Amino acid sequence: MMLNQGRPVSQEELLEHVWDSSVNNFSNSIRVHISALRKKLRAALGHDPIRNRIGEGYVMEEAE
Repeated sequence: MMLNQGRPVSQEELLEHVWDSSVNNFSNSIRVHISALRKKLRAALGHDPIRNRIGEGYVMEEAE
């Protein structure tokens, strides 16, 4: 997501590039990992730079 700042990254893309092909597409593992990542980023940065775009995916906001 950092390499694609400002561009939505779909759950399918994350599955394809991060996990192996044996992961179930309907698993909530991506949501769990994104939630943990958000908590860590919020603690480190003071805000959550990840946004959901319904029907598109997750977007990492560009640094201000």
